[in-house]
Amino acid sequence: MSGAQSYIVRLLRKVEMSLLNDRHQIEGAMMGKIIDKFSRSDDVEDALESLFSVKGFDEFALRLMWSLEKRGKEVNGLDGRLIDYEVESLSSLLKRPTTAGELSSPKEAVELQSVHALDGFYEALHKFGRVIEETRRNLYDGESFKGIDQDSLFRILHATGSLEEAATSARKDDVVMFTKTLAQFVQYVTDHGLFKDVRIMNIVDNANLTLQTVMEAAGTEDRDSLQQTIALLGHPRELLD
Repeated sequence: MSGAQSYIVRLLRKVEMSLLNDRHQIEGAMMGKIIDKFSRSDDVEDALESLFSVKGFDEFALRLMWSLEKRGKEVNGLDGRLIDYEVESLSSLLKRPTTAGELSSPKEAVELQSVHALDGFYEALHKFGRVIEETRRNLYDGESFKGIDQDSLFRILHATGSLEEAATSARKDDVVMFTKTLAQFVQYVTDHGLFKDVRIMNIVDNANLTLQTVMEAAGTEDRDSLQQTIALLGHPRELLD
């Protein structure tokens, strides 16, 4: 995925979350489809031109073009107030008043239910990431690894279970497989008492980073890296020999 494509996809992902968090569920669902198209596109400029031709998205596409030109080359990643401003500006172009009465068909009701599942999935994903990061910080005394205890492994397993449940509801099959495999890996560590092995936390941390990156980028190449991570976690004996 090119730098320009990665910038646009990650920016759109933040817009999607902003819309969903503000209860603009239908717009958030549409944003998910747009993200998928951009992540699969071979040319981000062509994708932007196509979006500009869609009724109701011309201003949004123009803002994206401007952002890519002005921000995409200036900002490293998606941190900072400039990016937050971009997200707010883009989101405001899509938000509209919504009421329960707008759900005029069973199809729209199903779509809304699907969006709620997606919202819950990303919430569980971010919580999972925070648990892994906090656990890692607590296991080090400066540069020295103190070892991982059963309580820490239990917290990881609990967050993994919550993510699996949310991924199942959102039909994220690859993430469901990831959570099942990670749980098996953690169980292997517990069964074999590998609490002092510094590789354990490094493996779990790297697996989390891969998952978070894939879910942000949503590109085919990134999905391959997730499958590779799942394959590694699925063979803990070979991985830890």
